Amino acid sequence: MEYRSFSISVQGESHKRKHILMQDFSGHEDGEVKIAVVSDGHGDPNCFRSDRGSKIAVKVCMEGLQTFAEELLEQQERVEALAQDETNILRQLCIGIIGKWNLEILEDLDENPISTEELDRCDEGWKQSYQQGKMCNHIYGATLIGILLCKDYLLVVHQGDGRCVLVSKTGEFCEPVPWDEECEGNITTSLCSDNAAARMRVYSQRISETEPIAAVFAGSDGIEDSYSSHEVMYNFYREFCLEAVQNGLETTCRKYKEKELFQISAAGSGDDMSVAGIVNMEVLKAIATDLKNSLEISRNQEIARKARERMRSMERKRAYLEKREKEKKAARCEARACEESAEEKKKKLQEMLQEKIEKSVYFKREQQQEEKRLQGLEEELCRIEKTLFQLNQKYKERKQEFQKNFRAYKMLAGTVIQLFIGEETGERILENLEAEREQLLEMRQERKFFQDHYMELKESTEKKEEQCRDLQNRLQELIVQIQETEKELQQQEILLMECRRASKNAKEAAEQAEKERSDYEDEYRQYQDLYEKAIQYTETDNLCVLDKR
Repeated sequence: MEYRSFSISVQGESHKRKHILMQDFSGHEDGEVKIAVVSDGHGDPNCFRSDRGSKIAVKVCMEGLQTFAEELLEQQERVEALAQDETNILRQLCIGIIGKWNLEILEDLDENPISTEELDRCDEGWKQSYQQGKMCNHIYGATLIGILLCKDYLLVVHQGDGRCVLVSKTGEFCEPVPWDEECEGNITTSLCSDNAAARMRVYSQRISETEPIAAVFAGSDGIEDSYSSHEVMYNFYREFCLEAVQNGLETTCRKYKEKELFQISAAGSGDDMSVAGIVNMEVLKAIATDLKNSLEISRNQEIARKARERMRSMERKRAYLEKREKEKKAARCEARACEESAEEKKKKLQEMLQEKIEKSVYFKREQQQEEKRLQGLEEELCRIEKTLFQLNQKYKERKQEFQKNFRAYKMLAGTVIQLFIGEETGERILENLEAEREQLLEMRQERKFFQDHYMELKESTEKKEEQCRDLQNRLQELIVQIQETEKELQQQEILLMECRRASKNAKEAAEQAEKERSDYEDEYRQYQDLYEKAIQYTETDNLCVLDKR
């Protein structure tokens, strides 16, 4: 059976857009020995010559596999040795490939020393290492997948990420090379690793006319990362095989190089894309119908998977919208309660303010009345003080006159009485004087009464003044309380406005959330119907394909 080899590499969409050199490289040998090799240079800025590293890797791998195959073809003892000690011989092959790659790296460094511009792209740690001549092979870091088909012997060597995919004669797909667990995400083992030869994985298989393979492919991680799963990635190789059967391998390779791979990169990983492989066109033609049916089933399964994912995503979004609606409604209720609380507090403050204003009016009225009473008392006090003053003056005058007259009358009374008017008349004069004296005493008592009344009025006036001052202080305290209450009421007004605004916003948000949830509910129900029909159709279609097979 005739096998054919091929290799294709194209620059990735993101690399082309960002003007980054293509770091993938591939090659093949389509003579008596079939060889297909893919190498992917690292995108790390510290590996700034990885594009050269991948080219050197493809070159030395093809040379190593070619030499290995020629020894198998020309030396029967080599075939016997391989049968007896395959593990050790293949390990020596890997060591040879890694060693030759490092030697080629050193030659390239001698011819092209590291420039200052290149060093400026590196991290400081790597820059110092490179300047000291340490770990310089890291500059050329790359992965490698090499496939050799020689007579009845299939060999695959693999270092780093990327995938090797084997298609059996029955159209079954598998990845024969064990996966390296250190390759995860953007992290990969490499040809520049210290233990590269020891970590290189190998796979070998005996084939024959009766047990052929349909194809074996090597693909860089740009292809793998463009698909959601390995099963979907296998569709890429199914499509390639069917295209090769329908239009021929050369036409298919040209189409993929000119158009298909770049489109897959643009829709997927954006990375450089490389695929190389060895195909058996006779076997592919024989299993073309199975490949087509498998492709159709896989596509239907992918449609169903995407529909399920979309359905789960919609269910999550639906649950989120329901939760969000509840939260917004709860926030609305909380805002409404806050607004009602603010309204109630405002009402209480208004009542308190009104009560204090009424109290202040009452105190003011009382103060005015007390001031009028005080004014009356002060006027009465002035009048009594004036009367008292007049009485004092009159009393002093009468007292002086009386004392003067009394002394004169007393001295002359006896003589006058005896000489002129007789004893009876003298006694009457003395009685009159005694009456005047009593009047004087009465006047003194009246004066004392007015003095006592004056003192009482004065004490009453002082008490009234004290009451007025007390009323004034209480009124002043009320005025301060009213001002504080008015200020608190203003703040409460602001808070109430904010609560009303928050309540309005919460209401609008709740209504919006309810509307979004309601709108999405319609979309969800529509898609649910479509999903159920799509799943039913897919299952029916897959059953039909299986029936055909």
